[in-house]
Amino acid sequence: MKRMNRQSPIAKIMRPRLAGILPRVRLFGLLDRGCRFPVIWVNGPAGSGKTTLVASWLDAKKIPCLWYHLDEGDSDIATFFYYLGLAARRAAPRHKTPLPLLTAEYLRGLPTFTKRYFEKLCSRLRPPHVIVLDNYHHLAGDSPFHDMLRDALTVIPEGITVIINSRGFPPPSLALLNTYKKIHAISWDELKFNLTETGSLLKADRKTELSSETVERLHRLTEGWAAGLTLLRERIGRPTGSSHELHRLKPDEFFDYFATELFQKADEGTQNVLLKTAFLPHVSSNLAAKLTGNAQAGTLLATLSRNHFFTEQRPGPDPIYQYHPLFQAFLQARAKQIYAGTEIHALLHRAAVLLEEAGQVEDAVEQYRLSEEWDGLVRIILSNTQTMMSQGRHRLIEAWLNSLPASMIEQDPWLMYWMGVCRMPFDLLEGRKHFENAFVLFRERHLASGVFLAWAGVVESFIQELDVSQMESWIALLDALMKECPSFPSPEIEGHVTVRIFIALSMSMPWHPAFYAWRDKAIEFPDSSADATLRMLCGFYLLIHLLVIGNPPLCERVMSTMRVITASNKHVSPLAYKVGKFAESWLAWTTCSYDRAMKMMDEGLQMSKESGVHLWDYLLLMMGVVSSMMSGDIRRSRELLGQMAYALESGRPLDKFYYYWLASWHSMLNKDLHGAISLSSTGLALVRKVGILGGEARGLLVHAHYLHMAGKYKEAKEHIAKCRALGQKIKSFIAIFYCELKASAIAFTEGDDKKGLKFLRNAMSLGCEKGYAAFNFPLWQKEELSHLCVKALEAGIEPDFVMEMIRKRNLVPETPPLHVENWPWRVKIFTLGRFEIIGDGKPLHFTGKVQKKPLEMLKVLISFGSKDVGEERISDALWPDADGDTARLSFKTTLHRLRQLMGNEEFIQVKEGRISLDRHTCWVDVWAFETLAEHVESLRREIESAGQIPSLHNPKTEKYVHLLEKAVAMYHSHYLGNESDRPWAASFKERLKNKSLHIVTLLGDYWTKQQPARPQSAMTKAIECYQRGIEIDDVAEEFYQKLMICYGKLGRKTEVAKVYKLCRDTLIASLGVEPSQETNEIYRNIIKL
Repeated sequence: MKRMNRQSPIAKIMRPRLAGILPRVRLFGLLDRGCRFPVIWVNGPAGSGKTTLVASWLDAKKIPCLWYHLDEGDSDIATFFYYLGLAARRAAPRHKTPLPLLTAEYLRGLPTFTKRYFEKLCSRLRPPHVIVLDNYHHLAGDSPFHDMLRDALTVIPEGITVIINSRGFPPPSLALLNTYKKIHAISWDELKFNLTETGSLLKADRKTELSSETVERLHRLTEGWAAGLTLLRERIGRPTGSSHELHRLKPDEFFDYFATELFQKADEGTQNVLLKTAFLPHVSSNLAAKLTGNAQAGTLLATLSRNHFFTEQRPGPDPIYQYHPLFQAFLQARAKQIYAGTEIHALLHRAAVLLEEAGQVEDAVEQYRLSEEWDGLVRIILSNTQTMMSQGRHRLIEAWLNSLPASMIEQDPWLMYWMGVCRMPFDLLEGRKHFENAFVLFRERHLASGVFLAWAGVVESFIQELDVSQMESWIALLDALMKECPSFPSPEIEGHVTVRIFIALSMSMPWHPAFYAWRDKAIEFPDSSADATLRMLCGFYLLIHLLVIGNPPLCERVMSTMRVITASNKHVSPLAYKVGKFAESWLAWTTCSYDRAMKMMDEGLQMSKESGVHLWDYLLLMMGVVSSMMSGDIRRSRELLGQMAYALESGRPLDKFYYYWLASWHSMLNKDLHGAISLSSTGLALVRKVGILGGEARGLLVHAHYLHMAGKYKEAKEHIAKCRALGQKIKSFIAIFYCELKASAIAFTEGDDKKGLKFLRNAMSLGCEKGYAAFNFPLWQKEELSHLCVKALEAGIEPDFVMEMIRKRNLVPETPPLHVENWPWRVKIFTLGRFEIIGDGKPLHFTGKVQKKPLEMLKVLISFGSKDVGEERISDALWPDADGDTARLSFKTTLHRLRQLMGNEEFIQVKEGRISLDRHTCWVDVWAFETLAEHVESLRREIESAGQIPSLHNPKTEKYVHLLEKAVAMYHSHYLGNESDRPWAASFKERLKNKSLHIVTLLGDYWTKQQPARPQSAMTKAIECYQRGIEIDDVAEEFYQKLMICYGKLGRKTEVAKVYKLCRDTLIASLGVEPSQETNEIYRNIIKL
């Protein structure tokens, strides 16, 4: 049995061949004028000469054309596009890339697909060019073809004309084109032969003249009807009925009247050929000979065509002939009068067999249906369905299947299976039902191939529904099937099963004992030679699984494979392309590359616009919403979220979950916590219902966040516990990582720093091990994560990993953590004791005079407070003697050079003539020092107001001492070192020195007060503090005094004497004065003891 032969001549896309046709110059002029319009509609009854007119005009004008004969089968639009693609290949053979097929993924965007298809088609046709759609009247009034054609005709470019031949007027769907005058109509009144044309037709090829009276009488008789004139032309000279009698006949009766007379004059052989070929839509010379048993059948048909007797020829090595509908109807009616029903049945069956053998399976199907030879129809269906499905022709196969007796489908598992495949794009539940029934039949008959394919079909229906809650029984069934049939019937079937079982297990049962074996197969599958779209889908679900469990290296490996698939397939389908873009977008969001995620979303949606494939648009929009929210573009996220709202009415449960998940975050950002909790609760219920575990984990974490913010700590911790348990069950280390982070944040909020640090240490240790520095899982507020990073750095928890996390996630707390020196600041500036700039972790080296002034400007800016410093104030400090214009020009030039030196304009901000260093990207040691000093004072007041006794056993005191020690260590030398004598630096230097002396005093005094409990160690620490004070200010007597007292308490009088001597010598040398009376008394009192 031959399959459908795509290479054999296809009658419906072959242009009619004409010879000896009377040129209708009058109508040619109408067609010429019509070419100024995109569409010409030629309207007239059967036999009015529409096809002949257009074909002869094209021949006369030598205009190339693409000819398409429409029939009832074109109501299946996928069939129309399939054959139109073949016609385009014939019309423009230089284009090797085929036009797209209307496969299932295009169905939701048919208008877009249609427009893009016709744009591509027209771009291949060299103007002037004509597309002829012949026999439009064969399409039913409710056919979707009409709306499709409306969309197609809106994109016809100049130089291309579409001519439509029809017995009727344009359908209502084309009314708008009429309104905008895009259609040029040639009506039946215009098609009619006028008297002159009638005379020319009747007199053509005649040796004897016809009188004007005869011509006029025949013209009145036929009313210019081409078919009637053709018949009369054959009949001229023979007796006919009276004119009065003929005038009473309707056109079809008129035709039958004369056709009967002419048929009866033909010999028996000719009649036999005509009657036996009458039931075929078209017939080739060879087929006619085989069907009729008459070797001259082809010659007879050629003669009929040559004589213009209602037989149209389409050229080729084996010419194809088609009877005019009026003539074919006459012959069929005649055959039914002559042949018995059994003879017609046998004739139809014989024709079907011959058509099938010739590879003309679609024509053969009709003959099998008419003859009710179901075995032949089943044979064709089973042999050709897979090919036709790949062409998107589900509706046609479904129609073939529905023409079979229902009992045949119910008893044949393959027919049932293919019915499921046909219904899947349109009704998942109905498709699943057919797969389930087929599965039972296959299993009863031990047909392994069918069993596995039907199983895969059932599971695919659940996957497309994004509802895996009912898949457990089917997963168990596969376990049993693998025991019954340990090896797959073919690699193709193995691929189908592997992809579906991996997706099913990864979504709902990743703890299944066979999961990792299936996962290993799935990892290998994208590298196979299977269908690119299936490999892309497998890669995508692999990626989603790896993102859910948190495996960055394997994620990148899978994504790389997907990129290779799209790059190596020149004609990769739009769906596969979009799957790749969605995968790229999700991975980019996960790895905190929000701009890239948005770019991938835009490219995926652009493909939707270009191709009409809108599957996965919702998921692409989802990535756009989450990425824009995480990058801070709330306006864009709101806009994209609005485009997702349609899912609330028509979406799947998981679609609705993601909408609620994102909408709840939007509410939270808008300070509507109550709304966020409500939306999140709704979403959680939905995702639990469908059993998607990764989605549930995300939902639990986000809901816990809202509860935390609302002060519902107990409930928040309950949700964290549930998510942690789920993460452990599915081995999602990324979920556990975020659970530990959230638990840490809650503990810190509750004031339990010990527990907070414990959870934080768990999280950062796991994150460091798994590589989660930039790996999102739930939505997360940057401010909270920044706060946790500050805590981690303060506590020395995984500092390298934490700094990497800060850099990659671009974390910047609302209040810059100036006291955390190892925060990975973009720029760090050291001014205490030295001047040095560190950019992105590397010292910046400056040489030459040209750098001096910009650096001096930076020092002036810091000395004047670093924030909102007026331009004039800086200019006065740097160019005190310059006039106004010169100073302004120097300022502008120097500022530009300073920004260049620092590598980024954002570090130095200018607004309304005021200059600031950006505190979110820059760190200056004096900022950190002053911040520490403020924290010290705040904490000191807090301790004193609470009446607490300073003790290291008190957490607040412990923190207080820690801050003091950190501040003392930070101020290791004076501001700007040797440059601090500049006038613009003096005031700031003095302020910093005084603060440092105050801090040293506080720390030394604290240790002095600890002396009774810890005499030796406390005094030693106090002595170190006061010595540091003397290093800072060697004429500050207070520190000499305190130092002598400390040594005195330790009984070290020799050291007391040395301190006193140092004090006296320094004061005399520096100030020319003796020590104060208080200093002398302290010294004498200690020495006397």
